[in-house]
Amino acid sequence: MKMIRIVSIILVLSIIILFYVPFTFNPPGDTRMIIDHNTSTYIAPPCFEESGATNYLQETTYKEVKEKGYNSNSACSDELTAAQKLTLIEYLTSPNWDW
Repeated sequence: MKMIRIVSIILVLSIIILFYVPFTFNPPGDTRMIIDHNTSTYIAPPCFEESGATNYLQETTYKEVKEKGYNSNSACSDELTAAQKLTLIEYLTSPNWDW
């Protein structure tokens, strides 16, 4: 009887953590980014058309962008690379930063 109570408590806590407790998630280091070397800025791929980028571009990762200290090209890139507060189930089921 005591074992059932313990398992039930663990199950309820797990469900609460999965569905209701928000955590802050940053983009993974391997998220695709575009670097504009002429302006020393980065562009999130969904924002590329509106970015007005020059012709000295390189595809890289979010980790390398942060290591080089490049700034965002636009508010669109800022919004897409901002940390997000999500529950664990939202993070696991939604395609965040999947470019």
